[in-house]
Amino acid sequence: IDTNFIFNIGTGKGVFDVLFSIDKAKFKIAPAQGEADGFIQKLLPKEGISFPFDFGVGFSSTGGLYFKGNAGGTFETTLPVQAKLGPLTVDALHAKLVTQPDPAELKLGIVADIKAEIGPLNVVVQRVGMSANIAYKKDGSGTFGPIDASIKFSGPPGIGITVNAEAVKGGGFLSIDSANGRYFGAIQLEVFKLGISARGILETKMPDGKPGYSLLVAINVKFSTPIQLSMNFTLLEVGGIIGVNRTMNVPALQGALGTDALNAVMFAPKPVEDAPKIIAAMAEFFPAAEGRYIFGPMFKIGWGNPTLLTAEIGVIIEVPNPVRIALIGLIDAYMPRKIEVSKD
Repeated sequence: IDTNFIFNIGTGKGVFDVLFSIDKAKFKIAPAQGEADGFIQKLLPKEGISFPFDFGVGFSSTGGLYFKGNAGGTFETTLPVQAKLGPLTVDALHAKLVTQPDPAELKLGIVADIKAEIGPLNVVVQRVGMSANIAYKKDGSGTFGPIDASIKFSGPPGIGITVNAEAVKGGGFLSIDSANGRYFGAIQLEVFKLGISARGILETKMPDGKPGYSLLVAINVKFSTPIQLSMNFTLLEVGGIIGVNRTMNVPALQGALGTDALNAVMFAPKPVEDAPKIIAAMAEFFPAAEGRYIFGPMFKIGWGNPTLLTAEIGVIIEVPNPVRIALIGLIDAYMPRKIEVSKD
């Protein structure tokens, strides 16, 4: 460890700068043999954890209190762990330290990746924990005079869910962007041999920045055994879409004809795996618009045995006045290939 103490006196009257810094230091957590209990032994790797850092704190007559840090004032590390606390399992701990000189501020965050097993339900919560901010206020408006300190809960950016029960199997995730007020997710379940999938977006800020919200949800149900209709037609899937404070972008819908984007919105074959792409397409086709509402059913119909032709049809209605109605659809044809078998 290199320690430095610097005291500078400027040319002006009463101008000075005091800095105490620690350079080329290494911080290590490694309990001695027999000192740690069972929980700590599980929490830390055998060789412990260490990281280099530089840190300093100073005060100047012109700028007041300031901090000095390494790598642009940012330090971040991840500690993989496997600690079990009842139904909870801590997979990893993340620590982040950020310092900035002007205005003087120090931010510390410690979050964890946690799994919870509740019967057949498994939940994965990413990066949930606490964060602390310490700032210097020249005007003395801080919580402790010139020092302003606050500790707050740090919410997770995402939550994953899986279900493995006798009647229900599947899973999904919820992505949380609280800074921008945007939440989206997708889920795919098999319930009593019915395939149910859903994907949706909730935004808590309108495009112009005004307070408000908009919601868009699409749901599909796939039958394990197609429902027989007349003239050799079968009903393969049904679905629907509903939007609150949402409108239709007709040019975008027309431009998506013949592409996978429209198929993903109507009957997404992989709603969870392709969720980011699907959500982006949904947001483009049905953007936020205050006071507008959309809804409509969707059907996937097959013809032939085996199915040689599939048609995806949806009717989207937007209200109130002016009322708009859009008919969207896709048709896929499958041509069987003749296979010749050699007599030999």
